[in-house]
Amino acid sequence: MILMSYDGSVDAQAAIDRAAKLMPGAEATVLTVWEPYADMLARTGSMGFGMVGGYTASDKVDAATGEAALATATEGAQ
Repeated sequence: MILMSYDGSVDAQAAIDRAAKLMPGAEATVLTVWEPYADMLARTGSMGFGMVGGYTASDKVDAATGEAALATATEGAQ
């Protein structure tokens, strides 16, 4: 099995293309890393961003960046 890290960059696409040529038909897993915004804020010590009545602006950011990460991973898998 091949594990390919994919971030949507030209270099990542070239790596996937090269692996496909070197090992045609091999099983592969595409990995795209995504960190929830609230976790990033907690890690960097920037908590308190956008809290409004129990709903945070980070919820919208998480939804948008999560969808973008899924699209990137899907692109890499294709």
